Amino acid sequence: MEFSSYKNWIHKSTFIPVKTEFYLANGEAYRTYEALKVEKIDGFHTVVQSRMTDTRIGGSTTMTYDKVEYDIDLPEEIFTERYLRAAPRQHLR
Repeated sequence: MEFSSYKNWIHKSTFIPVKTEFYLANGEAYRTYEALKVEKIDGFHTVVQSRMTDTRIGGSTTMTYDKVEYDIDLPEEIFTERYLRAAPRQHLR
């Protein structure tokens, strides 16, 4: 892992991590994750937009999640180490 430790800020009523700071061994915060937008989808509070910022280089990446679905009847056998390494394509679409 690149980081030595991290600190999380958790929203009290939804339990969603809204901010995470990652620290190097010397105590320097070098990367920050932020949940930018949360929506309630199928009854679940869901992060639909987030950003990761690298404070050393000043760059950031914003991620947007669309077409989020829950309870889609995935087969139990795909929750194995094998499928974590190579996810079955038919379930990614």
